[in-house]
Amino acid sequence: CFSWNGPGALLANTGSAEYAYRIASATRPIQSFDFYTQSTGGNVTVPVHIYGGSQPSSIPFASTTMTVGGTAGFYRASFSPPVSITGTFSVAIDMSAGNLLSGELPTGQLNVVYTRTGVASWSVGIQRNAWFVTCAPIYKMPELGNTGLPVLGATYNLDLAEAPGATFAVLVSGLSDETWSGGSLPLALPGAPGCDLLVDPIVLTASMTSSSGTTSGAIAVPNSTGLVGTDVFHQWVIIDGSANSLGLVTSDAGRARIGN
Repeated sequence: CFSWNGPGALLANTGSAEYAYRIASATRPIQSFDFYTQSTGGNVTVPVHIYGGSQPSSIPFASTTMTVGGTAGFYRASFSPPVSITGTFSVAIDMSAGNLLSGELPTGQLNVVYTRTGVASWSVGIQRNAWFVTCAPIYKMPELGNTGLPVLGATYNLDLAEAPGATFAVLVSGLSDETWSGGSLPLALPGAPGCDLLVDPIVLTASMTSSSGTTSGAIAVPNSTGLVGTDVFHQWVIIDGSANSLGLVTSDAGRARIGN
């Protein structure tokens, strides 16, 4: 979603500080940062930070690492989960250990670069570097819908929309939206912020979403009068490796009350 100077070129200077590269406002979460550089020998791993503000703040907004080899090329720092930040921000690479080339190119467009050594304040300068930022895709919240009614001897369908296309989705069905065998509901899924298990997972039914992110699961209701008034709860759980570190997203949930 952002890039500077395209392919890299000959590198010469060794980095000796933390270098922060200013980037315009992001409209989507930041997934990774690729920088054209190389190590001074072998594989080295260096800290990478995101700072907010037109001038980098004193404390990072998010941090990760980048492993760089001894051959010139683009090396990636990934943020998992992707980082949502508003306004102008900078991505910084800490080269103060002196084991990384600074990425300065002999030709190309100049860009604003901030540097600091240790705890010293940032100083501003200009450099020619090559880098690009990858933004995470944004999906609407997967939506649960229904076709047909939960009545004796009939079949009703639990529909899914606004999901990623061509991926596995699991229809979770149970008899409670308050408790399950492991504790209480809702249950926050670790590594998937904003995605909660809302249904006691008694029955799991897998399907594949269409290219437009839809699918459906059928529920056949037995023709037994003893089931009248029974509540059955449903929710979709969808595989999406790009959404968060867990690789799962969830829909809202619904209740079906069996009638006759």
